[in-house]
Amino acid sequence: TNGTALLPGLQLDAPRKVIGRNTIDCMRSGIMLAHACMIDGMVERMEAELGYKTTVVATGGIAKFVLPMCHTPILYDKTRFTLLESDTRWLTADGTYGLNTGESYPRILTYALLQRKSDGARIMVVNTHLALGEAGRLEQIGILADFLSGWSEYPVILTGDMNTEMTETGVYNAFCDMGLSNAAFLAKTDQDLSSPTFTRYGTYSKILDYLLLDTDHLRADS
Repeated sequence: TNGTALLPGLQLDAPRKVIGRNTIDCMRSGIMLAHACMIDGMVERMEAELGYKTTVVATGGIAKFVLPMCHTPILYDKTRFTLLESDTRWLTADGTYGLNTGESYPRILTYALLQRKSDGARIMVVNTHLALGEAGRLEQIGILADFLSGWSEYPVILTGDMNTEMTETGVYNAFCDMGLSNAAFLAKTDQDLSSPTFTRYGTYSKILDYLLLDTDHLRADS
């Protein structure tokens, strides 16, 4: 209709909330979150049809705007573990949508509380994708620490793209303060630990993806 011609153009920014309170926020939620939900839903239905979990590869220049709003899966062996609780939340102090210091994209964490069938032991598994800038990363690690303090009775496994090497002193010390250590080094594996993280942006020389363990309660075997 003639009225729709008056609707404004939009930047591909994440919506501040799911339920918009004005025209721009409603349009942005409908465009950005709807596409993220569509991807989550299509992947879920495809995996149900195939009967197994898949590796999902996002392509195209717009993918970087939508993927941060998609749910991040945690895969586990159902023959060995029972899922007690899981959820996805924004990686912000109050758990609602927002941007961290110096960042243009929102981030999330996904968690799963698992119970081992063999002995009933419970383990908290968290997956995340930290910010590009150090200030945002340190802010998010503090939020992770606050979140995990509410689950302090369980050993923790933290995985994800940390967007930095563990040689970054501030980030490394922050993880150490949480009692977390790099599982690759704890396992004392014979594998080459210098191989960089694979990215779709071409050659890269750094390791960004990590699996960190609560060393007070867990060990890593090679």
